[in-house]
Amino acid sequence: MNRGKPKSVAYKVPTPMEIRDDERRLLATLRESHIISDIPEEDTIDRIRILARQGRLILDKISPRAHEALFSDRELRNRFLASTSDCAAFIMSIDIRRSAELMLKARTAELFAEFMAGLCEQVKSLICDKFGIVDKFTGDGLLASFPEFFSGPDAGYRAISVAHEAHVIFAKQYKQHRSSFSTILADVGLGIGIDYGNIRFMRIAGDLTIVGAPVVYSTRMSCAPAGKTVLNQPAYEKILRQYRAFCSTSEIKLDIKHEGRVLAYDVRLKKHCFIPALPPWLSTKMNGGKNEYATA
Repeated sequence: MNRGKPKSVAYKVPTPMEIRDDERRLLATLRESHIISDIPEEDTIDRIRILARQGRLILDKISPRAHEALFSDRELRNRFLASTSDCAAFIMSIDIRRSAELMLKARTAELFAEFMAGLCEQVKSLICDKFGIVDKFTGDGLLASFPEFFSGPDAGYRAISVAHEAHVIFAKQYKQHRSSFSTILADVGLGIGIDYGNIRFMRIAGDLTIVGAPVVYSTRMSCAPAGKTVLNQPAYEKILRQYRAFCSTSEIKLDIKHEGRVLAYDVRLKKHCFIPALPPWLSTKMNGGKNEYATA
């Protein structure tokens, strides 16, 4: 039996630039931010894959303006992803007070979800724009950090200014969505707690998160009344020492879970103008001798 020559089988040579959907989305984001326009696509994908192995989720937690530094500076990247030491940071916990009642007052679940999604997205953008880091959504709020190595020497002012603007965002968002609720609650809003101290970035269950006592106490302080931003003692001392001329504080007593009645400090911004210093990874980025992000 003459079998003849074996038939040739078409073989597709895999191309080195086959890109997964998540990599393509990240590549598009980086290109839209104009921070990798001069880097060849193949080299860009290689770097993205390196970041993916080391914890790509950090990119979703920070401002797009920080992507370039994280993308190219291994030392900065390792402060998040491979750190073996603590770092000083302001921690902010935001809680939507009476969120259960808000949900019950919503006319439909879809309208409530729309309100919450818009609110959380605006607050997240605010935090990132002020060079904070969004740690996680907590269902009825979120947790954020302002490490001094990333947010800069004025991390404390950035934190309290974010809190100030977050209250404004909630008030506007709630007013715009009044028609989504059957009853408009007069004493609803954000309770924001801020603490200061040493934390550590850790990868837990596939996500990057923060651990440390300030995380616990900022969360407990977020039981503050709607519309209030309260500081725990370490945050109060640091804020008062650096920004006494730009904010006012008053004592407030809170009933804290597992703590009982404790003293905290209600903080409010004054009208005096203060421009916080740029983060160290950004302050050296110059464009024609002028700071590219002078309005940050």
